[in-house]
Amino acid sequence: MKEYPPLLTKSEALELTGLQPHYLDRLRKMNLVKVYKLQGTTRRSECRYYKNDLLKHLKMDEQGNYKEYD
Repeated sequence: MKEYPPLLTKSEALELTGLQPHYLDRLRKMNLVKVYKLQGTTRRSECRYYKNDLLKHLKMDEQGNYKEYD
């Protein structure tokens, strides 16, 4: 299983979660997940998604599997 860093690029976040790109952008724009914006750039692609926050919002574990409920 691939290990992901704490800050994910958009492509890594899409690979880990299996989301569609427009849905991931919507989560970012609505401030539902924490995003780190790189300094000195205005491009949308220059941001990183916090892995733990993204997985918590989607109720997934570290491997990208959905958690089971009791």
